[in-house]
Amino acid sequence: MNNMEFPILVEGLHFAYSKTPVLNGVDMRIRKGSFTTIVGPNGSGKSTFVKNLTRIVHAGKGLVTVNGRDLTSYSHKELSKVMASVPQVTGTEFDFCAHEVVMMGRYPHLRRFQPESDLDHKIVEEAMKATGVWEMRDFPINSLSGGERQRVIIARAIAQEPEILVLDEPIAHLDLHHQLELMRLTRKLTKERGITVVAILHDLNLAIEFSDYVFMMKDGRIYREGPPSSVIKEEYIKAVYEVDVTLIVNPVSGNPHVIPR
Repeated sequence: MNNMEFPILVEGLHFAYSKTPVLNGVDMRIRKGSFTTIVGPNGSGKSTFVKNLTRIVHAGKGLVTVNGRDLTSYSHKELSKVMASVPQVTGTEFDFCAHEVVMMGRYPHLRRFQPESDLDHKIVEEAMKATGVWEMRDFPINSLSGGERQRVIIARAIAQEPEILVLDEPIAHLDLHHQLELMRLTRKLTKERGITVVAILHDLNLAIEFSDYVFMMKDGRIYREGPPSSVIKEEYIKAVYEVDVTLIVNPVSGNPHVIPR
């Protein structure tokens, strides 16, 4: 299989917490430059999969390769040059200002004790402006609202200039305006920079509108995968979420739109 076409390959991934299985043989291949979304109910294994992908936890069984290399063979700095992640929890015990937090995204590109360059500062400024947090650059990170803090962490990930961006429920703390801004920004990153985006989303309608490819999870396995319109169907939503919905046509985009019954 072409590693250039599919920079993330997952084969037979298993994981358990205290002997309780959470992932039960997950197989995925994620296309380069795509916006790939993982959906599914709470407890289906989405966040645990992302924690395995970003090495927050380590798989009990299976193989994950990034750009053709076993994920476990990367040093922390090597992986940080390739992959950036935005976790669900974005608090910090240290009260850095927002600008300092975003500048941390440049550290994988710096040698030890090397000062930041003018280019580093420019990249950080552009990332903060793109996420709408430049005006709060001098604010302590812990003084910001949950949504503002989330946008700072996303700016840090963008400043990292990764090939792969992994987002675990990135819009959970954002208002509607900033949800749409973030989705448009990440979609733009795939189109203009060729960044591969992997995102967990709870909003099926946003997944339909912005994704190239969707994995639907149930009970630690991939239940369905494919383009959004082939995965987000009434019968599959019923089987996975145990809820009845109706799909209508979005009058603006022409895509399916999920309406709960």
